[in-house]
Amino acid sequence: MPGITPNEHVGHGSPRNAQATAATRQRALTWMPATSFARRKQRFYLGTQFASAVAAGLAGVFAAYVMLFSWPKSLGQVRESSFDVVSVFVALMQLPFVPELRPFLPLALMSGLAFPAIFQWFRLLTPQSGHIAPFGNVWTLLKAVGSATLLLYLLYTPQLTGPFAGGRHYAVAYFIYFAATAFFTALLLRAGVLSFIYFLRSRGVGHTRVAVIAKKDFADVRAVMDRPDSEHTLVGAITVDESARDLVRILGPLGELANIINRHKVDEILLAADPGDLTVEQRTNIAETCWKLGVELKMITPFHPYFRTTARTEVIGDFTVLRVEPSGLYTTRSQVLKRLLDIILSLTALILLAPLMALVALLIKVTSPGPVLFVQERPGLHGRVFRILKFRTMRTGAETGIHQEAQRKLIQEGSPAGFDAGGKPIYGKVANDPRVTPLGKLFRSTSIDELPQLWNVLRGEMSLVGPRPAVLADVENFKDWHFQRHDIRPGLTGLWQVSGRSRLSFDQMVALDITYIEEWSIWLDVKILMKTLPALFQTDQAF
Repeated sequence: MPGITPNEHVGHGSPRNAQATAATRQRALTWMPATSFARRKQRFYLGTQFASAVAAGLAGVFAAYVMLFSWPKSLGQVRESSFDVVSVFVALMQLPFVPELRPFLPLALMSGLAFPAIFQWFRLLTPQSGHIAPFGNVWTLLKAVGSATLLLYLLYTPQLTGPFAGGRHYAVAYFIYFAATAFFTALLLRAGVLSFIYFLRSRGVGHTRVAVIAKKDFADVRAVMDRPDSEHTLVGAITVDESARDLVRILGPLGELANIINRHKVDEILLAADPGDLTVEQRTNIAETCWKLGVELKMITPFHPYFRTTARTEVIGDFTVLRVEPSGLYTTRSQVLKRLLDIILSLTALILLAPLMALVALLIKVTSPGPVLFVQERPGLHGRVFRILKFRTMRTGAETGIHQEAQRKLIQEGSPAGFDAGGKPIYGKVANDPRVTPLGKLFRSTSIDELPQLWNVLRGEMSLVGPRPAVLADVENFKDWHFQRHDIRPGLTGLWQVSGRSRLSFDQMVALDITYIEEWSIWLDVKILMKTLPALFQTDQAF
């Protein structure tokens, strides 16, 4: 068989493209420095969090033994000595050789492997960027520890031999102690590491020096990076063309990218320009230059600032594509979980609050002529109209023009409808509304008039937590981005209700609603519901 000439090939694609692709991959591997700044930070975070996960599992093994059985007699001399670092270190070194703990050595080994693996599965070992919350991710941490504990229980106690030969209740009690100790140990260790990182960031240590490639001003990016707790230091902007002269902190044109990175010691390049505005050569040059110099390359999603997304790569033929994944309440799984929570809690609340609702209905009937319930059509999920239920707080036949004017000023002009006695602005509500009955004012200030909406929640027309449903007439004044709050079911309470109620402008309310949709979790719903009760008693914010 004759040899293959340079213009011949086997398989798909041209030989020139195949050779170029192979050469590019080889150069990319050669270019990437093994000790880039970003990689060092990632290794530090991964190492500390990995050690915290292992320590949490080992602490659970030992503490659960002590709580279920007793202090190992072989360590009696440590218990009687004074508490100091040396004695604790000696005791820890002796643990693998203590006779009483030998049956638990396999469990200690399995926990040392299982905890880091499951923590990584729940993305607890992933480096945190942006704002650091030392005691954040509590719900995720609880799920991770619970999953690890269940796995170890299933692997370690099938025969109930050794220390658990007395019965399954010993094993259950042991692993309950194990889970509690492991959770609090992991929580404290993670909080300690994150607090230390926060301390370093606040003093400018370990900052990532970022240069932004942009065609127009990027004030929102600057605002995030200029925060005191940010891990980023904004070095400046790299311009795409000469038209971008209004940018602040200009470092130079895109053609001098390599020199800019070296001159300003840039650690990360953030592509804030639309990739469609760049030529293929420019995009290739950006990527290859960053690979050569070991600089992290990130880009702002084209969907910013409309909604947040997650994305992962897929290969279709010869093309690499990004699959944009829904987040928050845009996912089916989140919607199902939220609906289950709504059904359980609304049904329970209707049963428990039935006597109170009956008393309120009786008081309304006795003190004011007219129906007990106020029924009104409101836009719900995807703008579909439903009939909302409320206890009537106004006199029958009251004029609606006052409310509509207040809402128009709120939505279109962003101006308050009035001011309270202390001079504070009131948005969307009318202070001292003459249409409201004396009893209705009390019900409004405590939100008791909203209780019938638990029936709307049970029927699936509303949710316990979500954007408050607007009046149909108010929708005509909406701006385009306001309609995003109709992407989910309206709620009985919401993020803005526990963040200021009638003290917030309409744009602020909608922004909080969108944040809630994008960052939804069961734990967020629980926190909002828990904060709602104290907010009900802040009667100076409800009218």
